[in-house]
Amino acid sequence: MTLLQKLKRLAKDPPPQFAFEVSCEGLAWAETERPEEAVVVPWPDGALQVNPVNPNFTDGGWLAQALSQSLPPAPKPHQRLAVLVLPDYCGRVAVLDFDSFPVLAEEQIALARFRIKRTVPFEIEDALVACYPQPRRSGSKKIDVVAVAISREIATQYLSPFRSAGFQCGLITISGLAALSLDDACPDAPPQWIQVKRAGRVLSVCLVDRGTLRMFRCVELDHATVEEMIEVLAPTIAYAEDEFGARPARLRLCGFPAQDRDGDRLGAELDLPVERIRSPFGAPGAATAGLFGLLSNLSAEKFKRDRVPLIGMGIAVVLLVVMLGVDTRLIVRERGAARHDREALVRLDAQLRTLDGDYNRLAAELRRPASTVVIDRSAFLNLLLQRKGISWTRLFSDLESVFPAAVRLVAVRPYLTADNQVQLDMIVGSATPEPVIQLIQKLEGSRAFGATSVLSSQPPSQNEPLYRYRVSVSYAQKL
Repeated sequence: MTLLQKLKRLAKDPPPQFAFEVSCEGLAWAETERPEEAVVVPWPDGALQVNPVNPNFTDGGWLAQALSQSLPPAPKPHQRLAVLVLPDYCGRVAVLDFDSFPVLAEEQIALARFRIKRTVPFEIEDALVACYPQPRRSGSKKIDVVAVAISREIATQYLSPFRSAGFQCGLITISGLAALSLDDACPDAPPQWIQVKRAGRVLSVCLVDRGTLRMFRCVELDHATVEEMIEVLAPTIAYAEDEFGARPARLRLCGFPAQDRDGDRLGAELDLPVERIRSPFGAPGAATAGLFGLLSNLSAEKFKRDRVPLIGMGIAVVLLVVMLGVDTRLIVRERGAARHDREALVRLDAQLRTLDGDYNRLAAELRRPASTVVIDRSAFLNLLLQRKGISWTRLFSDLESVFPAAVRLVAVRPYLTADNQVQLDMIVGSATPEPVIQLIQKLEGSRAFGATSVLSSQPPSQNEPLYRYRVSVSYAQKL
């Protein structure tokens, strides 16, 4: 071993001591050295309402209470290292394809933010974004990048109780992604398969091709019935058949206990063999699948704590001497700056009182009946101008550029979303489903359109000989 390798080994961070998974059922946790002793701490029904935009915990104290009552006290005052698995529906996961991808992490994050900006329901600039590039193993030069985005406000709601309890969460991931490690560990894994994870009314679907994640979908269902799950899985299977030229070999189920017949019905309706996800630490459920996936990864490679104490003490002494000199200089400088700060604070307080008086005066003026009428009329006129700003000529021109000849446009209705984006609600028809699949691919690959989803479908009937699909797609026409 070279000197450089020895230094890297000495500087390597210790492994995490704990692994956690937060779900609607409760808090699942285990010590990484004893994964078979995993525990699920339940909390009341409705304590956690998973959502990518609104606050998830009805009472922020549930998570802190579960941490304080269930875990052993810290033997040392420093923070304990941990890994954390969050619910699938608290953020957004997208699989993006690139011909080339930057090497620098900053450039990767910036490019991923740009690509998923229109598909997330929160402000992407203030969100936590991570991405993982995975080259395809089929010989293609394209790179599939898994991008995960979580609103900073939602992430803070999950992480704050852990920080307060003395944990440093070095790795944060999504349950559906972490559970894929359990499938990778199976030696008989087929080339293409689908992982279906059900957690309450949330269904997450992962399409895997030769160990590469090709699609991730997470949908909140109305009643979590088999029929609703088939409506989500059918387009995924159709995409796999079109992309790989064959149906996926099997469905791997999580959150479907053996006594629950929904999983078997799902396989029978889709004509695919099913199997439950397995783990060496126990039967993974909706509350522990991500936790067991992380523990499986951590147990695959044993960490060693063999740092040399003397080298650490020597580095600490040098750093303390340097910090003492820096702190002494800062103290001398801050004593002079404190007086200027106090004077500035007095001036700012005076300005704030002046601004408060101006605000109260303007607010009283705006509350007058005459002002209220003008404001309401201006808002109404602005809304009319925005709706009139959609050009039908350009709309039909853009649709003509992507519509296959075999697809018929039955109806189209443009409308504005809450964030002032144009969304198209279309009904299309064709003699077979394949042209509609081509239309969806062209819409998602076009610069004028964006994310596309199939809301419903209707087979041919005696009065209507065409397959009819209701499609929703984002439209990039600027108002």
